[in-house]
Amino acid sequence: MERADEGHQGLRQLEESIDWTDDNLAVYGRIALEYGLRLHTMHREWAEWASGRIT
Repeated sequence: MERADEGHQGLRQLEESIDWTDDNLAVYGRIALEYGLRLHTMHREWAEWASGRIT
């Protein structure tokens, strides 16, 4: 869970550090960043679910 949280925080920091524009590169960058955020969220939720099954 820690790795997913760290990755999510890192992507949020990256998102905040970028001066987003409306050009195609920025649009696709945001799409890729959103994918990463959702992936880390899914990993964290799965890890919480799995740890509840083990203990």
